[in-house]
Parts: sequence; C-alpha cells; structure tokens
Amino acid sequence: MSRMTSKEIAEHFGVTPQTILVWRKTEGLPWYEEKASKEYGSRRRIFFNMKKVNSWAKARGKKLKVVRMRIRQYRATAREAAKNARR
Repeated sequence: MSRMTSKEIAEHFGVTPQTILVWRKTEGLPWYEEKASKEYGSRRRIFFNMKKVNSWAKARGKKLKVVRMRIRQYRATAREAAKNARR
C-alpha cells in the first residue's frame, strides 16, 4: 500500500496523528493532497506516499515501530493460545 492516511502513518511509526501533523509542518514530512470528491464532501484529503515517507524517516533517523508490532503479534498469539487451552 503506497497511499496512506495520517492515521495509518501514525500507526506505522507508533505515534499519534497529532505527531504526524507536527512532523508535516515542522520537519518536512512529505505529503500530497487530492481533490475532494463527492464521497468525502468538501473536506480536503491529505495522503502520504509510503516510499517517500520511509526515505524521509531513514534520512532523519526516525524509527519504525517494527518492534512494537512484533510484541503485539506475540501477545495476540499468546492470548489465542490461552483461549484455546481453556476450551
């Protein structure tokens, strides 16, 4: 998935959407805007290109939340195993 919303980018980095807004305004996080369609009303839609964002992050030393994702996956697997053991 190359087109992502600010919420998805925030999840990708393990930060809040507000942090993404700050990075966009102060640190030059690359983004683009698409014209609003009838589906979204008059709201403007801001998106991020995953490849450009990862290049930007790598250049600035921003860390992805890969470790957090692995921990969550491990915990989910452990919970599932515990549920199955109870049955």
